[in-house]
Amino acid sequence: MIMLNCFNFAFFIFLSIHLLSCQESSSISSDGGKFCKTSSADELSECRSGKRPIVFVHGFMGGGDNFSNMIQRFLENGYCQQDIIIFDWNTSNSDVKSALPELQEKINKVLEERKERSVDLVCHSLGGALCSLYLQENKDKVAHYVHAGSFRNVSFPAGVSVMALWGGSDTLVGQGEIRGAKNVVIKGADHLEVVSSAEAFRYVFEFFNDGLTPQKIDIQDSPDIYLSGKVISLAENEPITGVAIQIYEVDKNTGFRLSQNPVACFITDSQGYWGVFKAEKEKYYEFYFEYDGVKYHYYRQPFLRSNFTVYMRTLGRGEGFIGNIIKSQAKFSDNYSIVVLFSSNKAVYLGRDKVFIDDTPIPDESIIPEQTTVAFFFRDIDEDGKTSFKRGAFSSLPLLEEIDYFIGTDLRRSVKLELNGKKLFVPNWKSKTEGISIAVFDY
Repeated sequence: MIMLNCFNFAFFIFLSIHLLSCQESSSISSDGGKFCKTSSADELSECRSGKRPIVFVHGFMGGGDNFSNMIQRFLENGYCQQDIIIFDWNTSNSDVKSALPELQEKINKVLEERKERSVDLVCHSLGGALCSLYLQENKDKVAHYVHAGSFRNVSFPAGVSVMALWGGSDTLVGQGEIRGAKNVVIKGADHLEVVSSAEAFRYVFEFFNDGLTPQKIDIQDSPDIYLSGKVISLAENEPITGVAIQIYEVDKNTGFRLSQNPVACFITDSQGYWGVFKAEKEKYYEFYFEYDGVKYHYYRQPFLRSNFTVYMRTLGRGEGFIGNIIKSQAKFSDNYSIVVLFSSNKAVYLGRDKVFIDDTPIPDESIIPEQTTVAFFFRDIDEDGKTSFKRGAFSSLPLLEEIDYFIGTDLRRSVKLELNGKKLFVPNWKSKTEGISIAVFDY
């Protein structure tokens, strides 16, 4: 019963974050990828760090991009991109153990290719359950293990060097103490910040490097910015192949495209990877793609440095629990826009954070710490052309807020989203035929 409750709890942790990247088919035209470059996961610069490789394992509904901030900090402190290995696994299956053979194969391949005896391992939330199983039979292949924001009722074999990270403000998992581990509570950290914050990185870096302090803690500006990432299906994390990712430069004050033609276009490869795109500093971009009749518009803040974990998600098979929720609750119409504000690296807490849409503050009840909100779903819930700010059905799930906010589509306009003083603008696309907008706040 304990494990069942743990799974049910973890099941909802990442469900809300990406649930809203889904919609009915629309009619925005594209070139079908005719002028797009073929992507390759092998486009890596020559780099030798001498560091032990790090394997990252996400939790339920998550992906490798959950570790984006931590990864960027490792790269700024002497690690190479080749030292960073992400294990994206199918979290739609209630049997965590079923992913164990794939994790074993992944780590064995890393050890063989790198001619290493062991890796360092970071596992978050439900990923901690998977990694605790892995360690039972493979402890000699892991030099250091970080159990981040995960379950308390786990045990590890003797001789495994373990650090358990807990968020001091994590209202989902809370804090605990694992016997035999180095237990660290990060003051003020929520469930996401336990792997995304600067403090989390410092603890992990020192743990992996025999107490050595990292030279750089903050994510630094870089003159050259190269972006790449992955398109995967929601929950199953299946790679989406052969999809055209069109990148548009947009006006930072409107979100409108500055040209009808994309500045770059890439076809995802056999593993779902896209890139590499050389971005310009301080430029705002829209990442647009279509898959199986579904269209997605992702809007991002200007990137500070190179990032190879720019992930985007599709609905996947549209079956099971997730598909049923969307079918029964989500409504799309050309009479209104659907806009999502996504805080990718921290929850939004009342008293700590401030959120606005079109200069209107979000009601306090939508950002209570107990909700651990990371995604706000704005749409005309009552379909009455009015705004009431009442909470919708999705607000019953952790991490997600559904808010009744009417965004008409009779005239093209911009929707202004603001999180802690940072602003993103997105167009008011017709939700049924033009798509849904996801504004991603990274920092």
